[in-house]
Amino acid sequence: MTIGQEVTAEILDVDIERRRVPLSLKALQDDPLPQLQQRIGQAVTGPVTKIVFFGAFIRIEDTSNGFEDLLHNSELGDDHIQVGDLVTVKIAQIDITRRRIELTRGR
Repeated sequence: MTIGQEVTAEILDVDIERRRVPLSLKALQDDPLPQLQQRIGQAVTGPVTKIVFFGAFIRIEDTSNGFEDLLHNSELGDDHIQVGDLVTVKIAQIDITRRRIELTRGR
C-alpha cells in the first residue's frame, strides 16, 4: 500500500479518546482454511521459517504471508534442518475452530 491509496476495509473499533479507528483488510476476505481442508493428505513443499525447541515451523503456501505451522520434532527424526531449507510435508489435519494445521512427514 501507498500513502493516499484507497482501500476497502472493515472498521474494527472506534476509539474516540485516542482518536483512532483500527481497520482490517483481512476481515473482508474469505477464510482460506476451508479451502485448505480439501488438501488434507496431500504433500506440499515449503521453507522452514523458524526452528524452536520442539520442532520447526514450515510455510505451506507460496506467498510470504501463507499458512505456516509446526512440524514436531517427532516427525523430523534425525533430519537436521535449518531456516530456509525446503521440506516436504503432508497436511494431516486442519482444525478450523482452533486455527491449527497438523503437519506430518508421512514417511
